[in-house]
Amino acid sequence: MKKSILLLTAILFLFPLSTTTLAGIPGATDKVPAATLLVPFFEVGISSAQDTLLVVNVVNDVSFETSIIHYEVWDIDGNNTDELWGNVTLGPGETWSISMADLISGASAATRSQLTDGSYYHGFVTIDRVTSSTGLWPTSSGYPFSDGNYLDGYIYYVRLLEGSSNGLTMVPIEAVSSSLDPYLRDFYQNSDNREEIDSDARACAEDLINGGICANEGYVWGIHSRVFLDPSMSAQSRIIVFAWDADRTGGPSDFCSESGECPTTYDYQRYDEAGNLEEDTSVSLDHVVNVIDVSGTENGWVSIWDVPSTVGSSDFSMFAFSFNSASSSSISTNWDAIFESYLWILP
Repeated sequence: MKKSILLLTAILFLFPLSTTTLAGIPGATDKVPAATLLVPFFEVGISSAQDTLLVVNVVNDVSFETSIIHYEVWDIDGNNTDELWGNVTLGPGETWSISMADLISGASAATRSQLTDGSYYHGFVTIDRVTSSTGLWPTSSGYPFSDGNYLDGYIYYVRLLEGSSNGLTMVPIEAVSSSLDPYLRDFYQNSDNREEIDSDARACAEDLINGGICANEGYVWGIHSRVFLDPSMSAQSRIIVFAWDADRTGGPSDFCSESGECPTTYDYQRYDEAGNLEEDTSVSLDHVVNVIDVSGTENGWVSIWDVPSTVGSSDFSMFAFSFNSASSSSISTNWDAIFESYLWILP
């Protein structure tokens, strides 16, 4: 009990409460109500019944006022679709849900083409609490950000005709005080009052919790993802790596190719459950939403090393998870399992 009190006291000292009440630690993707929610990956089958369902709840709203949320759909390179967006008004405790398949089906041919990635529509979604309905992008000047960390959200990846579905919580981006260290805020744009989740912010949060100061830029030393590849279950794994700098399009490899300041490929190592190295190659992260198909027949994990998440003026907000699917002739259903990846950040 004494340790819990001391930890809470330390957190309150480092991240003092203000009119923007925090439930989590800025710079960490802790699962807490937030003012912005990130859907780092959606998938809709173009000619299949695969869909992504989004659900947003208004929670912890002590003011008992209505909340306006603004959603934006982006393609895999971080380009706004300029068509798939909207404003929704919700009361305290109210829920909003939407099918990405239904949303995209009503879009123009040009927008559907923009989201096409092989046999799927892929991209990501941002959802913000705003002070008024708006047609602006969250990266635009004058976008009406609203404080109040009252939102939580859930993502359902469904293959209902195949008898399977799984889910992931949306990534919470908290509204934070402008008095916090600049490393910890400005997710979309300068002075947007939104928590950052890039490697600098994560390193800063660690420095502060350990009693230091935010003196160093961080980098992603490793992304570690669980994979399930059992051939007897026809198992397949994909790794989803979200890496976004809101000031530009494309992923780290794309930026490094243009700037010449960093490598465009990154070490990719797959291990079995005994720790034996099964595959040693490299991978590119050309997009904001990178879908990596994992080969092999041994269950274990994949490590992607030394991703340049901070280069020059570019800082990539990062999140990753593995999407594992299986089926078997001995059972009548399929299943999916999603595991959030571990990001190992070093200063």
